[in-house]
Amino acid sequence: MDAIARNLLDARTLFESLESTLLAQHRYLLERNMVEVENSANQLRVYVDRIRLNAHRRNQQLVSAGLSADDAGMRQHIQSLPEVQKITTEQLWQDLEARVGRCRELNIVNGRLQGRLRVVTSKLLELLWGQLPGRSYNRSGQLNQLAVPKGISDA
Repeated sequence: MDAIARNLLDARTLFESLESTLLAQHRYLLERNMVEVENSANQLRVYVDRIRLNAHRRNQQLVSAGLSADDAGMRQHIQSLPEVQKITTEQLWQDLEARVGRCRELNIVNGRLQGRLRVVTSKLLELLWGQLPGRSYNRSGQLNQLAVPKGISDA
């Protein structure tokens, strides 16, 4: 197994961990477990940094082999391998592409869910801090009745 194939194995492991963390984060968002949401967000940042480093190394390996640091360069590299390595490395590359797609989808779903939770929380805070017509809550949480004119003569 060449260095690029080993890099792909490492990338697959990183994306497996990323996917697992994104799934856990989704569950925590549904449970509204904000402590675990924050912990998972911190884990995600670590995985993203490690994935970037892994991709950078792979790009350097492709360039040092005289190939472009993109999908075309990877495909050229795979085609240049002996048949057994070619099959194994191509399967690794395809698996990695599929995992990247799943992680991207999970991230989008989690982002939408976070957005909805943010809207709900904002509306609850508006209610709590007195955005209802004729009512207001003070910082102590006590309801203050506002004087609302009953008719034109009271205005």
